[in-house]
Amino acid sequence: MADLGVALQLDVQRGRQHHDNGVQRAPGPHLVGGQPGRPVGATAWATVAAVSPAPGETVFVSAAAGGVGVLAGQLARLAGARVIGASSTRNMPRLEALGIEPVPYGPGLEARLRAMTRDGLDAVIDTFGGGYVELALALGVAPERINTITDYAAVQWYGVQARGNGDALSPGVWSELQTLIAAGRRVVPIEAEYPLEDIARAYTDVATRHGFGKRVARIRAPDLRPPRSAGQQLRRPVRSPMGTMW
Repeated sequence: MADLGVALQLDVQRGRQHHDNGVQRAPGPHLVGGQPGRPVGATAWATVAAVSPAPGETVFVSAAAGGVGVLAGQLARLAGARVIGASSTRNMPRLEALGIEPVPYGPGLEARLRAMTRDGLDAVIDTFGGGYVELALALGVAPERINTITDYAAVQWYGVQARGNGDALSPGVWSELQTLIAAGRRVVPIEAEYPLEDIARAYTDVATRHGFGKRVARIRAPDLRPPRSAGQQLRRPVRSPMGTMW
């Protein structure tokens, strides 16, 4: 569920998100996935590796503003591909800020994609389901260059790929993902942040499939300072004309 938008963040640095070109970023490499120790982006990494984009190729990403799609689009761009992403009108400027060419989803999408891609699409990453695999096939994309993380029926029917989080369970991948975040080469947009006690609302909001990027439940790091003794806790500085006394 983390790669659909919920992530856990260790508040080690006591950092806050900052903004750049209207995109809210995570404060550093401490952002991890739904299971502690796994960085955000493992599913996105696997989807991009599945279709192997090459420089000069054109990749289409469904639900490109979602928690997986927005990261997959960035990783495909880092591989040198042109990336087109389906999204709502509201999220188009934010996709453009990341170098992803937005296209409105909904009726007429096939015609819009044909108009945008004179030489067709080379690969498709489906993070939403609901007919995007069939759309990719109609546009002439080879089944082995299509990856879906939701449409398992299409995997059975058409022989497309279904690589996801389980295919990126490698410390080497996690390290690379964190390095990209720390270097600013990959942005983790944060749609909303929730205290841990409000985690139920976070999952409910994820289910709406609206927003841009991830939703974060903040877990504060434990206070590792040694406890003070009772005497230390009671001692307070006393100010007098002679100076400060303890």
